Amino acid sequence: MRSCVALLLLLLLAATAAGQERVFSVDAEAVRAGKVIDLPRTWTLRDVPIDPQLWPDRVHPAWTGEGSFALPFEIPSALVGAPLALRINAPGTAVVHLDGQRIAVRGGLTGEWDGDALIPIRFDRAGRHELLVHYANPLTRQLLRAGRPAGFTMVLGRAEAVYRGTIASSRRASFMVWFFTTVFLAFGLLHFCLWLFQRHAIDNLWFSGLCLANASLVFFLFYKDLTTSQRFMLISEPVMNVSGLLFGLFAVRFVYGVFPWRFARPVFLTMTAAAAIVAVWSVIHTWRALPFVFGFMLLSCVEVVRVVVAALWRRRSGARLIGFGVLALGLGFGIALLRNLGWIPAAWTPGGNLIPFASMVVLIGTMSLYLSREFARTDRELRRQLVEVAGSPRRSSSRNAARGKKRPSASCWRLSTAANPRNWKRRGRSRCRCCRARFRCTSGWRSQPGSPRPPRWEATTTTSYRTTACCSSASAMPRAMACALERW
Repeated sequence: MRSCVALLLLLLLAATAAGQERVFSVDAEAVRAGKVIDLPRTWTLRDVPIDPQLWPDRVHPAWTGEGSFALPFEIPSALVGAPLALRINAPGTAVVHLDGQRIAVRGGLTGEWDGDALIPIRFDRAGRHELLVHYANPLTRQLLRAGRPAGFTMVLGRAEAVYRGTIASSRRASFMVWFFTTVFLAFGLLHFCLWLFQRHAIDNLWFSGLCLANASLVFFLFYKDLTTSQRFMLISEPVMNVSGLLFGLFAVRFVYGVFPWRFARPVFLTMTAAAAIVAVWSVIHTWRALPFVFGFMLLSCVEVVRVVVAALWRRRSGARLIGFGVLALGLGFGIALLRNLGWIPAAWTPGGNLIPFASMVVLIGTMSLYLSREFARTDRELRRQLVEVAGSPRRSSSRNAARGKKRPSASCWRLSTAANPRNWKRRGRSRCRCCRARFRCTSGWRSQPGSPRPPRWEATTTTSYRTTACCSSASAMPRAMACALERW
């Protein structure tokens, strides 16, 4: 009997202890060491525990767009009289009270908020205090639909430490957004211009789309940490979803163009249709479509890896180069995933998202290097063919007749107009204006009424000079030159 009574008393004491309110205690050593402490994510709203950040999947039914969030905490005696500061990031209107006294008003409903403005505070006594934030955000529904948090977050620390942390985070975000956006945008515009001047090199178009989609994704991902515009917040998430879908599509189309596959067309059309459906859904309800966007990007990466591995197995040209970029991308995002899961300490991977996006730069660089190498190979092959075609006519033993005679312009992209005497010159040697091959006259001619016949020409030397648009077509130029030589 006594044992049963004792057991009941223990259970009663345990229930009483569990029912007591837990109070957050500020770490005095961390604050004095210059660290900025994030206030806990569990506040009370109408006696209901709630996360004040209000993520789309964590919104409690008690939140109706306006309410007062309370947080009790304890201040140790080591922080009494110390110059501390609070910083609140709130897209709505936040009226901050400390121990029943109003100390600051932050945010606003005009489209921007002053998240970087510090709230200086000093505690005159140790013990328990209460922080009360009356918060209102009429754009809660729109922000939640766009996948953005509609609530607020707060940090506490020494005033100079909070200020330095704010400046450091702003500089880090500025570097990420402007550096990576500039790199991807430069690669995209460069290869887009190459495609404009060489329409047959269609791989440059897919690669430029890949780079431009990546630039858009990086810009909207990091710039939202710098801006305070609610309109930007509302459009950033849908744009990032669409950019992620385009990134996957262009990546798959690029590898299909480099390493052809007989089922590439139906697979790509199916992926395009799926991406269009997800893109429309992202515009309507961004948060619900976000898992499907991630799934599509993951499937696109798997398909790219499969195509590259198959090309490596078949020992195709360029497979090793692009495979190195794909390997770097996989390692970068793998390390970031393990870091977010807590399997790798954060101290081992400084920079946050710097590693995965740096690996993406490696992938873009290897793809651009592959396209540049193919362009150089085509250029050398075309110059070799031009030299062979230009030196193909038979020679004549009449050298003296060639001296002083008029001869055609040595521009291999206009050989068909060589019959016009106005295009002929009197110099003994000439150099092609496009492939820089030297030509010399090897046969003479005598003008006959009605059928002018220019002399034969032979290529003697070549120099390493980049071709222009006249030598860019590998299929049309040899035929045009052969026809012109036959007419001669």
